[in-house]
Amino acid sequence: RTPIQTSTTLDNELGVRAFIKCENFQRMGAFKFRGGYNAVSQCKDTAKGIITYSSGNHAQAIALASKLHGIPATIIMPKDAP
Repeated sequence: RTPIQTSTTLDNELGVRAFIKCENFQRMGAFKFRGGYNAVSQCKDTAKGIITYSSGNHAQAIALASKLHGIPATIIMPKDAP
């Protein structure tokens, strides 16, 4: 579970009570882990492996989720990845 925080400054600027969901506290530091883990979980019983094309947080999420589920993963990096 990711924590929810508030900010008096943000509340005053927006004129509302704002709630901030801190996805940066996810296991790998990005919200992509939640989606990647969910996707791998959906096919963990039938998949022989996972393949994804990404150079960023999605690639990291799939790699970690696959490792946690004991499923081999192949990450294809674009040629123009930074």
